[in-house]
Amino acid sequence: MLLKDDIVPITLDSAELKEVLKQSKLSSIGGRSNARSKEDRAVTLIEDQISGHACHMAASKHLYGSIKNYLEHRDVANASPYASDGHVDFAGTKIDVKGGNKRKDKSILDYNLIVPANEYFDDLCYISALTKFSLSEIENKDSLKVVIIGWASADMLEEKIFFGKKKYMLKNYFLHPLPSYSSIPSVYRDHRISNAVCLGG
Repeated sequence: MLLKDDIVPITLDSAELKEVLKQSKLSSIGGRSNARSKEDRAVTLIEDQISGHACHMAASKHLYGSIKNYLEHRDVANASPYASDGHVDFAGTKIDVKGGNKRKDKSILDYNLIVPANEYFDDLCYISALTKFSLSEIENKDSLKVVIIGWASADMLEEKIFFGKKKYMLKNYFLHPLPSYSSIPSVYRDHRISNAVCLGG
């Protein structure tokens, strides 16, 4: 079972946050969500994009020691915005980062890692991450905190009906801790990366 001490805080600085906002606007064009209803999506598209990009960038910093891998992924995605990324967030890996905005006043460990049915693949591992911000303030913030919670293999997730749609879910309590890149089994990692590091680990 995951402990609070296993959660890894990552801070995105001012320049990194500006990049998150830039990328969020780029990927919001024609965007959609598999986690929300059509009505919700019209209102919260940009919020979902910001939280997703912030968590993706923070995972890059944590796993690889920089945001370079995040930027490489975004360059490819922006060049072909309607092409599939294979549902992985770092080239050559089997890693998918699932991030969100912490809206409720409850423990991070009480949140769920949620994977929509059409984003679930049994050969992937999923990283759970959260951030917290309000749209009214995000443009004026000079940094943003993200927490990397842990990871799970696909077979750890349970199939459930969530808001009328099939999802694969796991309470964050039951995730594996993620202190470093090497904590992820080699079957999911990019074997081309020989110098991956973890900040603080």
